[in-house]
Amino acid sequence: MFFYKDRAKSKLTILQELSLFAAFLTIPLFRVGTQLLGSKSLTPAKIFITMTMLLWVVNILKNKDMEAIVRLIKEKANIFILFFLALTFISLINTRYFQDETVSEILSRLKMVSLFFVIVAVVTDRRILKIAIVAFILGSLLTTGVGMYEAATGKAFFKETPGKYGIISGTKTKGLVKTTYGEKGRAQGTYSDPGFHAHAMVIFFGLAVPWVFYSRSKKMKFIVGLLVIFYVINVIATGARTGWVSLGAALLIFLIFLRHRFKYTLWVLSIATVIAIFLALSLFPNLPTFARLQFTKDKSYDWRLDTNRQALEMVRDHPLLGVGTGNYMTEYFNYLSETPKLSRYFMGWLHNSYLQIWAENGTIGLLVFCGFFLCVFLGLMTAYLKAADIEMRALSLGLLTAFTGYAVEFSGVPVLDQEPGWAVLGLSVALIAIVRREKKEGLGRMEIKWTI
Repeated sequence: MFFYKDRAKSKLTILQELSLFAAFLTIPLFRVGTQLLGSKSLTPAKIFITMTMLLWVVNILKNKDMEAIVRLIKEKANIFILFFLALTFISLINTRYFQDETVSEILSRLKMVSLFFVIVAVVTDRRILKIAIVAFILGSLLTTGVGMYEAATGKAFFKETPGKYGIISGTKTKGLVKTTYGEKGRAQGTYSDPGFHAHAMVIFFGLAVPWVFYSRSKKMKFIVGLLVIFYVINVIATGARTGWVSLGAALLIFLIFLRHRFKYTLWVLSIATVIAIFLALSLFPNLPTFARLQFTKDKSYDWRLDTNRQALEMVRDHPLLGVGTGNYMTEYFNYLSETPKLSRYFMGWLHNSYLQIWAENGTIGLLVFCGFFLCVFLGLMTAYLKAADIEMRALSLGLLTAFTGYAVEFSGVPVLDQEPGWAVLGLSVALIAIVRREKKEGLGRMEIKWTI
């Protein structure tokens, strides 16, 4: 059975788990939530995340279960992220201008770290882990469909601003984001941003692709395989070059670690399928495919290079603790003399989250965050290699694949405050702890089976 009865649970515990599943179901629906709620930032996912956290705290206090907090602190990855959170505030000593961007960035990091910890705290066994991943993938169906619609028609699905009645509010159509050197539209899904949409699609691709090969049901293999193809179409249709590289990295890590008797045949088929999809989409006149492979006369590419140089100048001036969390946008104007091509009007956050951390939190902050990423990566590799059964092997490989894609995305898109990536990080650390505990308790091949 999909569910298995491991122990009697209180109604409060069941309620917190259901709230978490609802959060995973709604995280991929960002723009849908803002449209329905008539807000620019509040989404159902944020409501459910907050509710889950409150239920967990109440549950801890009611049962006086301080051991649950101790378990969180024992995880190496959690210690790294706590240090990073501390550096978020420590680096403020270098902040020359404490403005709205600073407050916004601090609050954003607090929200993402809170999401990470609530997932690690609530996902304590493989049953909860499986349902959370399934909810996450189910939540991706709408944004995947939106991306397919935009790729096929070249038209944006959502209106420009959220209204009282959502997408039928009658507001002026915004249209798809265009390339900076042509009129090619880029699929943007429920995020209304091609880069963020590609970021989410790469993550869902990673979570789903192992079940094309490890599922016991032929029907499920076909359904998941079709969904994986839709994810690839969405990533390519975004025209997001970082997304393409991330997809390639995720696919590469999956193929390297895949255990299958026809492994090398599957290598050829998988790579050939992705190339075939790319070539097929290049025939769509409204999509930028081969055009996005060029870098000459690309204002977006030149702008990114200049902002990266600017960030490195900030690192040179403040090597240890950076310019302060959220202070990149404020310091931007002070460094225009170093990068004269940049404009006072055409500006935005760094499209390199590693560089953002380095510039704002210094070398110490970057090392701590990279230590966190390395800890998660090594933990997932260990979990995959030591998995006691096919189910945990597939779950480990899926999260390892998704994490790899996210880590590469980090270098080309400002995804530090995006929920899908932090959801994967939370699930990854939760899985690492589950595998370790099951090995210690001698669990694994008993009666826990994945029936799909």
